[in-house]
Amino acid sequence: MTADNKSGESRAEVKAKRDVQFWLDVVMKLTVPLGAIVAAWLANHFEQNRANLQLINQREQAESSLRATMFGQLIAPIAGPGGSDADSDPVRYAVLAQLLTLNFHEHFELRPLLQDADDRLSKYKGTVAPEAILTARSNLRQAAHRVIQRQIAQLWEDQVAVCTPAASMETTFQFVSDPELEESFGQSANSASVLVPSKELKSFSISSPDCRDTLSILFDKPDFSAERVHVLITPASSATAIADYRFDFDLTSFAFPFTDNAVLPNGNRFAFFIKDVSELDDTGTSKIMRVGLRWFPQNYYPPTERPTDYKEFRKALGSSGE
Repeated sequence: MTADNKSGESRAEVKAKRDVQFWLDVVMKLTVPLGAIVAAWLANHFEQNRANLQLINQREQAESSLRATMFGQLIAPIAGPGGSDADSDPVRYAVLAQLLTLNFHEHFELRPLLQDADDRLSKYKGTVAPEAILTARSNLRQAAHRVIQRQIAQLWEDQVAVCTPAASMETTFQFVSDPELEESFGQSANSASVLVPSKELKSFSISSPDCRDTLSILFDKPDFSAERVHVLITPASSATAIADYRFDFDLTSFAFPFTDNAVLPNGNRFAFFIKDVSELDDTGTSKIMRVGLRWFPQNYYPPTERPTDYKEFRKALGSSGE
C-alpha cells in the first residue's frame, strides 16, 4: 500500500471522526432545550388532566348536592315531619309525585307513591274541578310512560337464539276494548307483536332470548280506564316446572322495569310494563292498550340492585374472580 493511500485513509477517518463529533455536539446542545420543552409539555398535559378531573368532580359534587336538595324539598311535603297535604290538595301531591318519579326513578321504587296519588285523585270529592282531576291523573300516567321509555332505552340487545316458540328480546301484547275492532288489527306478521282476544282466555308461550326458559302467560280483566290488567305467569314446559315458579299480579301503568321485574331460577330476568293506552276513535269509547314484555340482557343488574354472586359478577366483567 502506497503512502498516498494511507494518507487518504487517514484523512477520511479524521473527517468521519470530526463529523461524528460535530453531530454529537449538536445533539448535546439540543438535549437541554428539547428536554425543557418536553418537560413543559408533560407538565402542562398533566396539569390540564388534573384540571379536567377537578372540573368533573366539582360538577358531580354540585349535581349531587342539587339532587339531594331537590329530593329533600320534594319529599318533605309528602312524607316530612309536617305531614302530607294530599287530602287538601291532591293535585299538588300528584305533581310532587311526578317530579320525584321523573328525577329519581333509577334510585327508588316509586310505584306505591304514584298509585297512592292516583287513588287519592280518583276518590277526591273536594272543590277542585273534575277536569283538573282527570288532567292530573293523565299527567301521572304520562310521566310513568316517559320513565318506562327511558329505562327500556338503556337496555341493550342480546343475541337471540332460534327455538320454538320463537324467542325475542321484547314482545308487545295488544288489547282492544271493542271486540268488533279486533279483526281490523288481525295478527301482526311480526312475531314480537301479539293481539290478545277479548272473548276468550288464551295463554301465550314466550321463550327467553337464550331459549332456556319458556313462559306461559295468561291475561285477564283488562281495565282500559284504570290502565290495569291481570297477569298470570307459569312455566310452559315440564322441564322447567321443577323450578316451581309462578307470578300472579295486577299490572298498572306505574310498574317500572328497573324495579318491577322478576328473576327466574337460572338468572334470566324479565319485566312487564304498559306501553300506552290510546283511543281508536273520537268518541273515546274504543281504546287499545299495549303491554310490553322485555327480557333483560345477560349479566345486567338494575341500578337499585347489587349482584349477590360477586364471583359471577367479576367473571362477567372479564376478571379472573380470584
